[in-house]
Order: sequence, then structure tokens, then C-alpha cells
Amino acid sequence: MHSIVIRSSCLKQIRCTGQRPNSSIIANIFPSAICKQSRQILVHPTLQINNGPNMPNPNIFALGDVAKTTGPRMERTARAQAEIVASNIVSLITGYTPLQTYRVTEAHGVIKLTLGKVWLISL
Repeated sequence: MHSIVIRSSCLKQIRCTGQRPNSSIIANIFPSAICKQSRQILVHPTLQINNGPNMPNPNIFALGDVAKTTGPRMERTARAQAEIVASNIVSLITGYTPLQTYRVTEAHGVIKLTLGKVWLISL
């Protein structure tokens, strides 16, 4: 694993929240990177946007609900994807290859349900 602290005023984060993926910014720049049915951003397994076979923009990533992956649309999935994207950004900066890829695991779809508190009473 790599550890690097990056401070830059030129980094941009685009929040894409809500029931429908907000992919309009990428759609305007790279229309071929948008799924026609879901409006999600097409991504490679490395979570880099998939705007064609030549991938002229390897420094653009998508994750979470807006990214077209096979994983469930849940916070746990987005957190796992964020770790991969962060690692891949560091790898691109330092020149390390290969990049990490996102793979769906069973844990991504698990929801923890509690049954309330259990009270033990001794008589």
C-alpha cells in the first residue's frame, strides 16, 4: 500500500447524490461514457471512465451509485470503490502499475439487521 498526502487547489470533487445518477457533466464531455438505459457512467474494472477503447482520459474515475458496476448501490460498495480509486490515483502519481480493480464481494450486499436489545433477567 502507498501513503501519500496530496494537497492541491486544482482537485475537483463532483457530488452525485439522489435517486437518479447525476452524470450530466461527464455526459457533456464524454457522451460515449454514459449508459443509455441507466444514465450511469461506464467504467473499467479500475473504475476509470470507459469512454472508448483508447481511454484518452485515464485520470478520470467514477464510483458509487453513478458508476455502472455489477455491485449493489449501497454505501459499503461506494466505500470499497473509494479505497480502490484512492489507491489507483496514488499509483498513477507514483507510476506504480498495475492498478487495482473492483470486484464485487458478498459483503457488499449484506445488510446488518438487529433484533433489538436482549435483556437477561435472573430470578
